Amino acid sequence: MENLTFQNSIGELLRLIPEIRDFKDFQAIASHGNADNQYVVFGVFENFYIESFQQNKKDLIKRMSKFLEEAAKSKDIKLQELAAYGFLENLSVKADYYGGIVKTFGEYTKKQLSELNV
Repeated sequence: MENLTFQNSIGELLRLIPEIRDFKDFQAIASHGNADNQYVVFGVFENFYIESFQQNKKDLIKRMSKFLEEAAKSKDIKLQELAAYGFLENLSVKADYYGGIVKTFGEYTKKQLSELNV
C-alpha cells in the first residue's frame, strides 16, 4: 500500500477496493458530486463494509480491514480522525453485526474504536 494519507485516502480506497465503485451508495454520491469528500466516502465505505460482512465476503473484508487498519495507525492525524469519525463512530453497538465486524478489525482499529466509547 502506498503511503496512505488523508489527501490520497479516496484514491487508495478506490484502487485497493475497486468493488466499492459498483456499490449503490457510492454511485449515488458520485452522481451528486460528493465522491471527492473524504467523510462522505468513508460513510459509504462503512455501509459497504457492513453489507460485505453480512454477505460473508471474506476476501473483500480482509482487504477492507487492512485498509482501515492502515488508516487507524497512520501518522497522519487527519486520516486517523477520518477513520474514527467517518467510519468507526457510526457503527451501531446495538446492531446484530457489531460484534462480528469488530472481530475483523486489526489491533489499531480496535484500539481507536475503544477510545471512541461508542
